[in-house]
Amino acid sequence: MNATPEASILVVDDDDGGRYVKAHTLTRQGYTVSEAALGEAALEQIAASAPDMVLMDVWMPDGNGVELCRRIKTEHPQITVLQTSSALISAKDRALALEAGAHSYLIEPIEPDELVAVVRALLRMRHAEQALRQMNDDLEIKVIERTGELAEANRMLMSEQAGRREAESILWHTQKLEAIGKLTGGIAHDFNNLLTIVSGNIELLETVLGGEQIPLDRPRRLIHAALRAVQHGAQMTQQLLAFARQGMLHEQTIDLNTTIGGMTDFLRRTLGDGVSLEFIPAAGLWLSRIDRYSWRPRSSTWRSTRVTRCPRVATCASRRAMS
Repeated sequence: MNATPEASILVVDDDDGGRYVKAHTLTRQGYTVSEAALGEAALEQIAASAPDMVLMDVWMPDGNGVELCRRIKTEHPQITVLQTSSALISAKDRALALEAGAHSYLIEPIEPDELVAVVRALLRMRHAEQALRQMNDDLEIKVIERTGELAEANRMLMSEQAGRREAESILWHTQKLEAIGKLTGGIAHDFNNLLTIVSGNIELLETVLGGEQIPLDRPRRLIHAALRAVQHGAQMTQQLLAFARQGMLHEQTIDLNTTIGGMTDFLRRTLGDGVSLEFIPAAGLWLSRIDRYSWRPRSSTWRSTRVTRCPRVATCASRRAMS
């Protein structure tokens, strides 16, 4: 197997001969090798430039190699540690080294082929761990990105559903108003036809009675009252047609006090005897130019209009109506 040029190895051994053999063997395999004779010197080199692997003798003049391994793994957990020893060779010694964080433990003297094989195996494990860690990091990033995309898609879906419900509500109200308008227009036309017949017959009767020479004051008063009722019915049909948006609108200058005051009798009959109604005309009220039949009874509040005032006449830019 070919060596990995990017791999760097620090050989730590107080024995010059043993350190040289290990460093020379690994250098021949293409690894970048540095050396340290003592533990403190090794820590300084690791702090300056952390290698991929530390090949370290357990017996050190300035400290215990097992404790040095534990310190390296605490401060630099990504570094692979391979410990060796020619004196501490018991199972207990090997177990202590592995417990301290060493990845493997070799008994000296070490055959060059064995050393190279173990180093390659440990570096392969290190590279696999790094690749797995990178894959996990990439996966977490993709999960975060996908979660954000799903959240945005859900937000857009909720917004679209809200807009669809609003459009359906508007369409439903529009269809409802259209149906009411058609019904109102049909009733107004039929009622207007009946009023035309009644009005024509009353006028004909008034013409016939007007040619008689006998006093007919009471019948004439009754006829005039019937004609006023017909006129009131005609006004109602005009209002219904205006509500159905089928009638012609005719602007005229009117006094609102007079117009509203003329509705008091109708309101009293509608409210009944249990309700007392009092009409108080507004003082100094200006005249308004509107269609007296264009109000539409939707609720009890008046829709505001923009009024352009002149010295004695107020012209409604949008006809005043009940909304």
